[in-house]
Amino acid sequence: MKDEVKRLEKAYKEINTVLNKYKDITRYNIDVLIHESKLHLFGAKLKFDYGYNIDPKRLTSLDYNRFGDYMFIEMWNDNSNRMISWSDDGRQPKDELLLKISFPTGPYIFSYKNNRDYPKEIFDKFFNELKSFKPKYTDTTNNNLYYSIENGARVFNSLNNIINKYEKLYAKEYNKEKLKKMEEDIKKLKKELENN
Repeated sequence: MKDEVKRLEKAYKEINTVLNKYKDITRYNIDVLIHESKLHLFGAKLKFDYGYNIDPKRLTSLDYNRFGDYMFIEMWNDNSNRMISWSDDGRQPKDELLLKISFPTGPYIFSYKNNRDYPKEIFDKFFNELKSFKPKYTDTTNNNLYYSIENGARVFNSLNNIINKYEKLYAKEYNKEKLKKMEEDIKKLKKELENN
């Protein structure tokens, strides 16, 4: 698939050469068109060179793209002013493109739908599974994981399935607890009826 990236690079090189040749006499905003070609090539590299399951034409930035609620591809350099708040080992990225997976609400990712409790045990299992994909940097205090762009595609492509797996596990655990509580309530009611 790397041939696809080379094919696009060749096409955009030819197109941009023509655009620049007539830059002074056309009313096209050549800089915007060239930027669009860079975005498309960036997306194509993510898809075809690194294996990210994305539409290469949908990227909107060369240094920050959001994918759903929890994933971001970000450039970390002097211009971005990004830093890991509580890096587990104190290290900070420098001149790196990273996949960031972030859960600012922590365990509430699984309980927000039904205004349930704070399932820390389930979240910890979930977060540890994501750690098994070997992030380059971690901020466990803030539930953030940072993967090198070369290593991030597997977790990027798997995240929704992993979330679904733990949502089902949490729903099952929640229903067991709910059933147990209902059974206890029934016992209490029966006892009250017997005593009256």
